[in-house]
Amino acid sequence: MGGRLAELQSEIDKLRPDREAAGAEVPAKAREQGREIRIAKLPMTSVARALEVDETRGFMKAIVDAESNQILGAAILGIEGGEIMSAVEIAMMGRLPYTALRDGTFAHPTLVESLNNLFMAMDKA
Repeated sequence: MGGRLAELQSEIDKLRPDREAAGAEVPAKAREQGREIRIAKLPMTSVARALEVDETRGFMKAIVDAESNQILGAAILGIEGGEIMSAVEIAMMGRLPYTALRDGTFAHPTLVESLNNLFMAMDKA
C-alpha cells in the first residue's frame, strides 16, 4: 500500500487504531460463536460516484450472519469511507438485515448508494 492510500490508512489508524484488528476479528469471533458468515467485497472501481470524481482506490467489505442476515461488521477504505460507514453503523444499531441496505433507495449521485452494490454482491457470496 503506498501513496494516498497509505496516508488514508494512517489517518484511520489514528482515529480508530483498532479498526484493522476489529475487521480481522469479526469473522473469527463469529465463527467461535458457531455462526455461519458471508462476506462481500466491492472495489471502489465499481462505485459510480468514485469513478465520477476519479478517486477509485480502496474497497468496501461487509460481513453478515448467514442465518439472520444481520450485519456483523464492515470496513470501508476509500473516498469518504467514514460517511459510508455511518450508514452501515446505523443499520447495525437498528439490527437491520443487510437486505435493507441492498434494497434501500439512496440519494443519487452519492457514495452511500454504493451500499446497494456491496450488498448485492453478498447475494453472490
